[in-house]
Amino acid sequence: MLISAVILGLFIAASLRCWGELTAIEWQRRQQQQLLAWMELQLQRDQGLLHQQARGLALNCADLAQLQQGLQTLQAAWHKSAPLPPPTGASADASLEPAGDGLLVLQLVSGEHQRMRHYSLQGLGACRDESA
Repeated sequence: MLISAVILGLFIAASLRCWGELTAIEWQRRQQQQLLAWMELQLQRDQGLLHQQARGLALNCADLAQLQQGLQTLQAAWHKSAPLPPPTGASADASLEPAGDGLLVLQLVSGEHQRMRHYSLQGLGACRDESA
């Protein structure tokens, strides 16, 4: 009887340990999914903001000075906007930097996860149609 009780106790302890480990793994997986979903929403929000701000610029993108001014204007608008709140316990760093030739690079980093998008002023709709 004593041996059966000891074996049962060991089995219950091992089962509880396994259950705890599985619960922790599932919690981490859900946290990762929430973080990745938030990162995607943040990038979509930033893309919408850039498109909205760019449409009002009507730049001559062949003019380097106007091109630089457009990049600075979009950067300033992006910096003024408040980011979406990250999931509980998560933190993220975001940056929007010029990458040359009228390109902007939007980067979002949280822990081991990184998302990056490239935008051109022309693709955002900031350039006037010179053919008209």
